[in-house]
Amino acid sequence: MSDHQNIIIMAKREDPFARVSKSMLDDERLSWRAKGVLAYLLGKPAGWKLRVGDLMNRSKDGKHAVRVALKELREAGYAELRPVRSG
Repeated sequence: MSDHQNIIIMAKREDPFARVSKSMLDDERLSWRAKGVLAYLLGKPAGWKLRVGDLMNRSKDGKHAVRVALKELREAGYAELRPVRSG
């Protein structure tokens, strides 16, 4: 996974609260770390973009931990990570 991939939140959110599915919280395929990353991302507004490298910088867990969490989310179908080209 490249540090240059972006995450784009597509769901429209005007509510100041993140809505997290109980089924996601109960999903035993996900670590607590991956659940935390997903909860963080679900709290972002529609159209919000984040570079994976920025997400890594916002955590004390380090690059490897964030990459593992994002990989878990992708493999479980909670995230689709795509490179975004500028220009």
